[in-house]
Amino acid sequence: MIWSGPRCERRGGLSLGYTLVELVMVMVMIGILAAIAVPRLSDGSVTRRLDAAERRVLGDTEYASELARARSSPVVISFDVLGSGYTIAGTSNPITREASNYIVRLKDAPYRVRVGTVNLGGDSAISFNGFGVRDSGGTVDLIAGDTTRTITIDAP
Repeated sequence: MIWSGPRCERRGGLSLGYTLVELVMVMVMIGILAAIAVPRLSDGSVTRRLDAAERRVLGDTEYASELARARSSPVVISFDVLGSGYTIAGTSNPITREASNYIVRLKDAPYRVRVGTVNLGGDSAISFNGFGVRDSGGTVDLIAGDTTRTITIDAP
């Protein structure tokens, strides 16, 4: 005996179930919508990662300035293009409280961006004196996929 569920019953000559053609058409429409939506979502992901990395760099720049003022001694942020990150030497990480150098690797999650060109007054480091004033300004390029974001650090 063949089982027929409630969708397959016939009432007055009309079928209450879906035909294979109807199901295939719905799947095709879902596929078309997904093909349109996925590239837009991935572009948004790149933008969000660059935004987060930019906020991290600018936040740590402000942190280094405040740290230099609090200690009344110089603090240096050194950018590493090959390692795609930066280091604040002699400072513990304020998030994890690790007692070593404060190292940020932008190539790792959640940022997954590369550090491109760094030009901070002719070198790849920015120094804050004991008053929290930076020695120079310049630019840092962050790269995610085909998108580049330039962070401008104003001169003192």
